[in-house]
Amino acid sequence: MRTKPGQRVRSVTCDGQFVVVRPAADDIELTCGGAPVADLGSEPATAPLDPGRAGGTLPGKRYGHPASGLEIMCTKPGKGSLAVGTDVLEPVLAKPLPSSD
Repeated sequence: MRTKPGQRVRSVTCDGQFVVVRPAADDIELTCGGAPVADLGSEPATAPLDPGRAGGTLPGKRYGHPASGLEIMCTKPGKGSLAVGTDVLEPVLAKPLPSSD
């Protein structure tokens, strides 16, 4: 899948919806709950949720994949975990601000 900024995708295994903040440098296999994600406006399709990929996503959180450069934000929570290939995406932590001392 080729990602682009602002692209909206959804999970086919749960209620999760996402928007691409920073696209991946190359084509990637983005999955949620163990199944490939679909464009938000595409025909509704469903797939079973993989119990091993049921870590969930939180609204407003950004998830990143450093190897590809992908950063994606959750706009609607779901039960499935985001992954690129076999790498489960972790929430991106805020950078600490410099001390004002």
